[in-house]
Amino acid sequence: MSYHFAKHETFHIRTGWLRKGLNALEKNDHIFLEKIEAMDELGIGSNMIKALRYWLQAINLTEEKYNSNREKIQEKTNLAKILLKFDPYFEDTATFWILHYFLCNKEESATSWFWFFNHFNYQEFNKELFIEKLIKFIEITGGKVPAKSSLKKDFNVLTRMYLYDPTDHISPEDSLESPFKDLKLIRKKDDFYKINIPDLNILPPEIFMYCLLDSIDTKSSVNVEDLINKEKSVGNIFKLDINMLYKYIEKLESENYLKLNRHAGLNSIEIIENDQTNILTNYYKSTNILV
Repeated sequence: MSYHFAKHETFHIRTGWLRKGLNALEKNDHIFLEKIEAMDELGIGSNMIKALRYWLQAINLTEEKYNSNREKIQEKTNLAKILLKFDPYFEDTATFWILHYFLCNKEESATSWFWFFNHFNYQEFNKELFIEKLIKFIEITGGKVPAKSSLKKDFNVLTRMYLYDPTDHISPEDSLESPFKDLKLIRKKDDFYKINIPDLNILPPEIFMYCLLDSIDTKSSVNVEDLINKEKSVGNIFKLDINMLYKYIEKLESENYLKLNRHAGLNSIEIIENDQTNILTNYYKSTNILV
């Protein structure tokens, strides 16, 4: 397995970056390879340009390929086109739940994020525990352990990216802020970080359903246990416990998105609504973002 660490140049995703980056690509699909032009267009430094180029790919908004002239370019993914239709200014927290889901599926290009949200099972942690368990995961899975400095950079960026402090009254327009903090997945408790379990008010059920459909092989049914035990499952990536998982299932069942079947000790979900675009449309319409 080819793992990658610290590709972010120590910069987390910042408020306004994603819209700004996608707008720049509309004008020039290889702007991220033109350092001076990119710095002028985006108004950020060269290392931030590298970071934004990396993040746009890691969260599945762009992909790099070669055009007919054998020039490397970046193109918007289908996901980017869908999100720009529904939430063009990246204003809704739900949009960042979707991007979080895709980021945590990137086993090779965003290894620390993938590992933390799929395999790390501690509710409280510090830097030492994070690095110790990450190294063990890399060794067990046959990867090459990088320098500890790279793992420390990943720890710093990941916690800075998700850390939510209810006493922090920094303006949401602050360009240093990470929009992912609004997911409220990590809080600080004394000298430790604490993982926070989202609820129906923080993680919208429709967004849960959209990601659930993306995570399963068949769009017709799935075992409940798979939603919290399997790698890349919505239960793992969203850090849900079994009780909260059932609350989502019950809510979605009441809205006729799925049906819970209990039989012979096995609880399975029958998928009723499997059109992901329709699910997102229903959500964003309900928020009045769509005109």
